[in-house]
Amino acid sequence: MGNLGGSGGAQAHEASERVARKEMVFTAAGAGLQGATTDVFTITGAILVRYLLVYCTTTLTDTEGAPTLSLGHTNNVDHITAVTTASGILAGEFWHADPAVADTSDMNTAFQNEIYEENIVIDVANPAGNIDAGAITFTMYWHPITSDGNVVSA
Repeated sequence: MGNLGGSGGAQAHEASERVARKEMVFTAAGAGLQGATTDVFTITGAILVRYLLVYCTTTLTDTEGAPTLSLGHTNNVDHITAVTTASGILAGEFWHADPAVADTSDMNTAFQNEIYEENIVIDVANPAGNIDAGAITFTMYWHPITSDGNVVSA
């Protein structure tokens, strides 16, 4: 890690890194509902996302129609991940591409070192079906950039 300047700069840098975590459970009446855009993290001010890890803990299943989901921010719901068929996200895999992968050596750098000033959201699309079960854990390592920079699990 680079030095932020002054005495103890590297220590100040390490001390400012924070972690936010959220487990999202999908149901057809909640986050898995077709057309639903759901906040994962609420962001105030400006933050630097160092890493965002998205790990499926319970395979996503759907009612019919191959619903899709994407991860992004309030004004661009597929900024972080491409639109992905929900049933392709399996337990034990990291979701960062379509399809999700179990091999961490193929992790996409799109989840690293980006500045955000908008909420991070997940979007379910496809008019024919809902995601009726499954769970994903989101873990974000971040730093505040502005004095009011903060992240809260939504």
